[in-house]
Parts: sequence; structure tokens; C-alpha cells
Amino acid sequence: MNGAVPRLSASLGRDLSCLLQADCAEDNVAFLSSVYDDLIGLADADGLLLYSLRSRTVRRADLDLNEPAVVLDPENPAIVQRYRRLLSLYVTANTVLNQNKIWSWKEFGPKL
Repeated sequence: MNGAVPRLSASLGRDLSCLLQADCAEDNVAFLSSVYDDLIGLADADGLLLYSLRSRTVRRADLDLNEPAVVLDPENPAIVQRYRRLLSLYVTANTVLNQNKIWSWKEFGPKL
């Protein structure tokens, strides 16, 4: 956050639509946040990592709806870096939102 966030950000994350056609570039991730629930998530090459702020549980999910989400220990060495990245994206996203540094198409779009 030490000056790394621009004064105004067009978005917070990267486009994962490339997955519809082929493999995405290395280290392409998306931060997901639920508006009506307590879930945040990290989508990357290793799948979907979900964290419930209410129950403080970490789950690994798959896009295969037939497979149930698996509850994981956040200290599990296999996911600890992804879990920390998820929480850091959560803090960053909320900080940028609170500072009103998100691009507003309504406000700035016509000026482009």
C-alpha cells in the first residue's frame, strides 16, 4: 500500500475471461467478494479458495458443482500463501474503497 495504489484505480484485479479460451497468463488471479454474505474468495490457477468471515473457515472449491467444497486449515502449508494473499487482497480492496479510489464510469467515463 506504500504508494503502490494509484490515486484512482480502474479495477481491483485481473481479467480471468481468458480461461474461457485457453490458459491464462501465469499468476493471474481474481479477488471475489460477496455483497450479501460474508464470503471472500481467491480464484487462481490452483482453483477457488473461499473464506467465511462469519465462521472463519477456509474452503477449497472447484467449478465442478458435483464436488463439495473441502474445509481446510488456514495454517496448512499447501494453502498458507494463498490464504495470506486472499486476506491481503481483502484489506487492500476495503482500504481503496474507503478512500474512494475506485474508478467511477459515471463520474469519469464521459471525460475519456
